[in-house]
Amino acid sequence: MIIKLPYCRTFTALVFLLTLFCGTVHTAEDNILRLGYSDSEAYPYQIAHEKNPPGIAFEIISEAAGNTGIKVIFIALPNKRVQASLKEGNIIDGAFMFSYSRERTLNGVYPEIKGTPDGRRRIATLRYYIYRKKGSPLNWDGNSFSGIDKSDIRNSIGANTGYSVVLDLKKMGVHVDDGSRTTEQNFLKLQSGRISGFAHQDLVADNYLLLHKITDIEKLPKPFIQKHYFLMISRQYYSKNRETAERLWNEIAQIRDRKTAEIMHKYTE
Repeated sequence: MIIKLPYCRTFTALVFLLTLFCGTVHTAEDNILRLGYSDSEAYPYQIAHEKNPPGIAFEIISEAAGNTGIKVIFIALPNKRVQASLKEGNIIDGAFMFSYSRERTLNGVYPEIKGTPDGRRRIATLRYYIYRKKGSPLNWDGNSFSGIDKSDIRNSIGANTGYSVVLDLKKMGVHVDDGSRTTEQNFLKLQSGRISGFAHQDLVADNYLLLHKITDIEKLPKPFIQKHYFLMISRQYYSKNRETAERLWNEIAQIRDRKTAEIMHKYTE
């Protein structure tokens, strides 16, 4: 079952509404789980729960939750606010989709096996690629960058605000511009020459370029990085409802591949 909340224009209004709504119904016995997600679209996995189709991640989580008797409330939040709210544990009990990082373990719990993230219980595996303007000397050979002066801040690689790939880029010794929160903003920066490249998930980026008929940008052939993405659970919820969380993660693992294959056509037509 999915419980949908009325749309709120401000974050303050949302907090007030959730306090009223969830304060009376959110108990372990009710098996209600409030899940936060970024309000920045990440096609085809995250679009919006009220849209049809809503996104592959929503469909996987919704079916898994229904199969395990959990009622889900989906809550859209600004990208940076999702992890902060997960850590606070008041507005949401979980969040998706997030790759593993040690910093995020301070905010919530991943499905684990022997103390490491359990990739079998992921929602999806996504790949990041580097995009450049056609004719640019920037290159990525699968191990290192070339064709740009790494000491020159004008040769920055763009990445969406709050995305874990920012840290991966910094480890490669390049300047990173993570001041823009959307795919559109970063592609505009790339086209105008304000950044030398853009690191993004290929499913999202390729769809954007196709949809907007952009032909002056190309994807470098070697993937920059590949990551598993998970449903995280707040530490507050997990400490009280560990069995419920584990049951949901296990069900996601059981249905993920079958469900993705079953519904993918809706996102590619």
